[in-house]
Parts: sequence; C-alpha cells; structure tokens
Amino acid sequence: MVRLKNRYLLCEIMFPLEDKRLVHDINVKTLRYQIGQAIQTLHGTYGRGLLQQSLKVNYINTYTNTVLIRGKRGAHKLLWSAITTIKKIGNFDCFFRLIHLGGTIRSCQKSLIQHNKKRLAQILPSIHNEGEKLQIRQSIMNSTQKLEKPHEQDYMFIKNKQNIDAISTDSDELESD
Repeated sequence: MVRLKNRYLLCEIMFPLEDKRLVHDINVKTLRYQIGQAIQTLHGTYGRGLLQQSLKVNYINTYTNTVLIRGKRGAHKLLWSAITTIKKIGNFDCFFRLIHLGGTIRSCQKSLIQHNKKRLAQILPSIHNEGEKLQIRQSIMNSTQKLEKPHEQDYMFIKNKQNIDAISTDSDELESD
C-alpha cells in the first residue's frame, strides 16, 4: 500500500483594518471555496485537478486568525502561490502570511504553540473585557487539542498504536528477564 504524503501550511490571515481585534465569520467552507477559486485562476484546471482531492482546511481559529491547510506534497507550491493571491474572503479584505510549512500536523502544532505565545503577549494587553480575554485564552488552549485529533478515526488509530507500542515494549522487557 502506498502512503499519500501531504504538506500542511500554517497561515495567519492578516486584516489590514485599524481594529486588530476583528472577529470574522469566515468558516471552513468559505475558505476552501476561495482557495479553490484562487488555484483555478492562477493555475487553471491543471492546478485545480492536482489539488482537488488533497485540499482541505483542517483548522481555523477566529481569535488568532490562524488557518491550517492541507495539500498534496508535490503540489504544495501551487497551493502556496495561490493563497498569496487571495485578497478578499467574504466581505473582509485580507491576505495570508505563512507561519510554517510542515510535513505533519504535529510539526505545525509545535509551530502554532510558539506563534500563539508571541501573539498572546501582543493581544491580551489591548483587551479590557475579561470575558473576551477568557474566550481568547480558551481558544488558544483548545487549538492544540483540535490539531492533535482532527479526525476521531485518526485519533483512535494513534491511541491504538500507542497501546500496541506499550504492550510490545512490556513484552520485550519480559523476554529479556
């Protein structure tokens, strides 16, 4: 069986407005559609066909404006070039800034944690509402949990694999005694 290799683009959506605390209503479906349109415009049917099956928006955080996008390994440069041309999503003017390009969700998660630590120090002093501060902290804390198990099936596979590894380690220790 052949393993499909993907690349994950961890991006920040930048809004050129004065208010840095803008909370938008951009969802996964809208963002995936806009990315697909950008690929179609820039690379035509070749690019669209190459990324059609593997393109997925894994994660969006509306408070930190971070997005995790999956694409096929060979076509990730097409995806990267297409998202840089997006200037508007829905009613919001925006552009994308790449934070990290990784081969696994785990590497993107580590990079996201570092990025969120830096952003948290910038965002929290400007917010005076305690409820909003709590929501932002919760959102950042939950971001790593959502990235860790994007699909319940994958999570169960990883959990079962860890159990199998633990059992095989225990049996190796018993055999050596």
